[in-house]
Amino acid sequence: MAERLSIATRLNAPAKNCSYGEQQRAVIIRALLQPFDFLLMDEPFSHLDEANARKAMELIMDEVQQRRAGVIFAELERVDYFPATQFIHL
Repeated sequence: MAERLSIATRLNAPAKNCSYGEQQRAVIIRALLQPFDFLLMDEPFSHLDEANARKAMELIMDEVQQRRAGVIFAELERVDYFPATQFIHL
């Protein structure tokens, strides 16, 4: 997972020495390593550029599909590459 999200070289670095984007990718990996039936994500890509956000989304969706789990994803703006079955605007 770290290789896919381009942070394999940062795994042993203290969080304070990592960028917000690197920290956010590490948190996504930590969430995916836990057992889950539903994954609740609040602005998981707020510190990622679009290329890294797409990589993270692909990784998340691969894990969700393998586990036959669901995702609830909250974001301030619509993410067109999120393969949603339903959108709820609040």
